[in-house]
Amino acid sequence: MGRRIVSVIAVLTAFSSTPALATGPIAPPPPSIVPVVPPMPPVYDWSGAYAGAAVGYSNMTVEDLSFGPGQFSPDGGSVGGFVGYNFQRGSLVFGPEFGLFSSQADGTDGAFMRPFELRNSIELRGRIGYAMGRALPYLALGVVSSEFWADHAGANNPADFASSRFTGVTLAAGVDVMVSNSMFLRGEVQAVQYNDDTLPFYGGADPHTIDARDTRVSIGVGWRF
Repeated sequence: MGRRIVSVIAVLTAFSSTPALATGPIAPPPPSIVPVVPPMPPVYDWSGAYAGAAVGYSNMTVEDLSFGPGQFSPDGGSVGGFVGYNFQRGSLVFGPEFGLFSSQADGTDGAFMRPFELRNSIELRGRIGYAMGRALPYLALGVVSSEFWADHAGANNPADFASSRFTGVTLAAGVDVMVSNSMFLRGEVQAVQYNDDTLPFYGGADPHTIDARDTRVSIGVGWRF
């Protein structure tokens, strides 16, 4: 009898030490929240050769340092083309570019340049840019050679004409935007500082030293090969 009582007490003790079972279904743990990382924009392939055409507007500052009355501001449109080659390392894009432009920029100082004209420009420059999706913002630095022409007396007499090629440094900032695998659009602002040089009127008997700089805004379209 005593053993039975001890057994009953042991069973009751075991039940009292066991955790109570839930009377309903156990709720699942809350789902873990995984942060969503936006995908990186694809790096487009800009490498290889390209060519294009552009139109622009020049606003110049010119001064006849020899005899002129002061600065004047020839301005006008331009049209031309460019060819180049891009190398690409990841998002970094760089390479050479050659450009040739015809200009209609002209103006007069009211004295000895009637008118003064910027007729054409040849450019050789290096570009470096950073690909950002379809956009390629870039900087360009190079050299330029431009033909300046002037009529000394304003009488349209060929004896009064003089022309000369001036060299200078060009610095530009722009952006190319890829619109298809082969075509891109371009916008650019360019500054040119020319070295002081002379217009040799009357066979060099009356040279005029010219200081000139140019700011040109242009838009263009290009094709990759």
